[in-house]
Amino acid sequence: MTRAEKRQLKASEGNPLLELLKVQNHFYKTLWSDFNRIADPRHASYINYSSDIMLAMPIMKNICDIRRMQGMTRTFNKEACIANIALITNNDGLEELPHYVTVNHFMSRLNPEELSVIRAKMIKSLIRKRSFL
Repeated sequence: MTRAEKRQLKASEGNPLLELLKVQNHFYKTLWSDFNRIADPRHASYINYSSDIMLAMPIMKNICDIRRMQGMTRTFNKEACIANIALITNNDGLEELPHYVTVNHFMSRLNPEELSVIRAKMIKSLIRKRSFL
């Protein structure tokens, strides 16, 4: 494949974030609202970000193949990334993203059972849509 063909293929793909959201909405529409309903284990006076934003950060870090949490904070501390996370989580008032220490603190106190319930819903949704056939 030539470089010109690669550029043409990349241009035809469109916005990767929108493509990700299309797939996510097709298979599990309520993912981000389910994430938002997760109980925040931190003290109420310290909460500046909702649970869905706190979970969107490590998910997007893994999708973008960022290896370290510090790299996540450095990479995502841009206006475009903030706008993308706001688009994903449906949070129009998002002005900045949490620091990796805040995300780590949230994740360390999070009840894993709540994520297991969401994972089970996702699997049931995939089975219901017969996505494994």
